[in-house]
Amino acid sequence: MNAPIRIAALADWLHPTANLWKAMVMLKAYFDESGTHGDSAVVSISGLVARKDAWIEVSEKWQAILDEFKDRGVRWFRMSEALAQEGQFARIDKVALDYILTQLSGVLHDSHAVPLSSAVVREDWRAVVTDTEFLARFPDPIDLCFENIIRHLAAWSRQNAGGETVCPMFAYHQEFSPRMAEIGRLYGAQNWYRTVLGALAFDYPDRVIPLQCADLVAHQMNWDVEKRAYGPFDIASAGPTVVLHRATGGRFAHGNWYDAEGLRLTVKRFKETGAI
Repeated sequence: MNAPIRIAALADWLHPTANLWKAMVMLKAYFDESGTHGDSAVVSISGLVARKDAWIEVSEKWQAILDEFKDRGVRWFRMSEALAQEGQFARIDKVALDYILTQLSGVLHDSHAVPLSSAVVREDWRAVVTDTEFLARFPDPIDLCFENIIRHLAAWSRQNAGGETVCPMFAYHQEFSPRMAEIGRLYGAQNWYRTVLGALAFDYPDRVIPLQCADLVAHQMNWDVEKRAYGPFDIASAGPTVVLHRATGGRFAHGNWYDAEGLRLTVKRFKETGAI
């Protein structure tokens, strides 16, 4: 594991010196079958946005919790690895795992980090989205997710960061670098994005603690959309996981998830107004 990168230094490096708040959004993308989650039927971008001061506090508390389990091999957090109790978490029993998840989600609960998520059910996209004008603007579900996230980021920045640009950082996965390049394409797709977004960055979650925070939230949000889309979704399984509920404080994430009906309405609105 490389030495952790201090989020304060990272924020100062990515933002103009004139920016007071230095807001950063930490994101993880789940693509289609050729992307970062081979079994996923949902395309999504999810994560957390906060100002620099909030990320500093989160990072310190997060690392302190993980340090309690250094002697068992835990160095950094990865949700899929933790839930499977594999890799770094192979020596973590269920009691310890529940403690880690409770404490880490509690750190996010107590922070000022705001959850964001936008997701598209791939099967519904293929069945519903046929309008050529819409597809020219959003050729792939990931395009729609990206646009949706940016619109919510713009509103968040106006309310919480004086309208400053927000620097997006994505969790990087070397084995999926061609799909990560797709994010770069989206970043430059529309001129108005530059009014919201600052420098685009990629880094490894083992080095940037806020990316580990985004991994926890994004994993659970993606799973929740898959559950709603493909079931079983009944009284017993309704609602977010305990971890997601605790991490977000029961707040709805800023953003939308698009099933068949949501896609139909979005295409209709786009045809009528030119916006989603």
